[in-house]
Amino acid sequence: MRDYGVNTWATDGRGALASIPPYLETNLHMRSAELFGRPLPAVMVAFSVFLACGPAFGDETLEPIIDRWVSSCQEIRSYDVVLTVSNANVDEDTGDRSVYSTSTIRQRYQDGMWRVDRFDSERFGKHASKSTTPPDALDAFAWDLKSIRTCNSGSNIAVIMNRRRFKESMLPGPLYHQGFFSSNSGESYAENIRKRGNASVVRKAGGRYTIVAPPAPRKLVSWVTETLEVDLCPEYGFMPSEIRIIRGSEPLIVIACEQKRWRENLWAPSRIIKKTYSGQGEGKPYYHKASETVVDVSEAAAHFNVKIDPAVFSMEIPGGTIVWDDIEKRNHIAKAGNGRDYEAYNAYIKEKVLPLGSRSLSITAKAMVAMNVAVVGVLVFLGLKRWWRKRRKN
Repeated sequence: MRDYGVNTWATDGRGALASIPPYLETNLHMRSAELFGRPLPAVMVAFSVFLACGPAFGDETLEPIIDRWVSSCQEIRSYDVVLTVSNANVDEDTGDRSVYSTSTIRQRYQDGMWRVDRFDSERFGKHASKSTTPPDALDAFAWDLKSIRTCNSGSNIAVIMNRRRFKESMLPGPLYHQGFFSSNSGESYAENIRKRGNASVVRKAGGRYTIVAPPAPRKLVSWVTETLEVDLCPEYGFMPSEIRIIRGSEPLIVIACEQKRWRENLWAPSRIIKKTYSGQGEGKPYYHKASETVVDVSEAAAHFNVKIDPAVFSMEIPGGTIVWDDIEKRNHIAKAGNGRDYEAYNAYIKEKVLPLGSRSLSITAKAMVAMNVAVVGVLVFLGLKRWWRKRRKN
């Protein structure tokens, strides 16, 4: 069984003293020897050693560690990064790795607002294809403080939704944010752990901390029936080196993060590897097969704590795009400069959609007539059969 970071306490033969610097350990031994024979001071020294060196369990140490983690996340007030993303199928038993798509993504964040643009994309295998349309994105996803907008150039369709319809904790967390702060459901890892109310923390070899939050079936959190584990590294500003979602004893999601110091007091991922494992079903052993997403950050195009124009997050929709507007409750075709052409949309409906509806209605009507005829035919047949039997008896 692979070690997925379940509670362990590593020592090097010195027991709890494994985490004490040599000079401090020597000093403690000397003081203990000096005080030997004096019962009360000796007990005080032993108790002090226990407090300083014992395993870091319980809320007393959990909250300060989470606070350090959240504080490092808060250092990232905005970013503008370019990501190279590859998706692959992985078989950990055989070591096989098959890449099935790659893409380039620009992701921007500021004050709770996101913008994600996907540019060139390539697929491999039986569905091989390549799409490159710079400078316009193949598709984009953005939200400001009022609306959520998606736009796909392939389908030529955009959607505008009211952000208030969504709980803040359920807004999707873009991929880069998943490497240090929030899950793909948008919920903060730290808040998830705190809401469970059952987490503990263990200090491991090398000074790394592992937070273990068991399932919490009665709490309103993501992965309520799974264990959430997070490895935090003090040398990386208490940012995560690995995040694990564990179902039973097997991994469901593993996110490995390579953290980089981009500027003073600012740590953020330079590489993220996310694996999502698949199982055979309830009660059956898991395959060690996973879909793997590797995210590499372009160092030349990574900018942190920069001012980003809020208009970026409102995302102007390209002219000619069909827009389904949930806020205005009235659809339109976009015009340059955030214009709205309602007449063009009505004409599009009359020309393209209504004829399809009429045809489908005609087909449905014919089907209903045929079904009714069939039912009448069956009833007539059964009636004639019954009449024939009665006649034979007579």
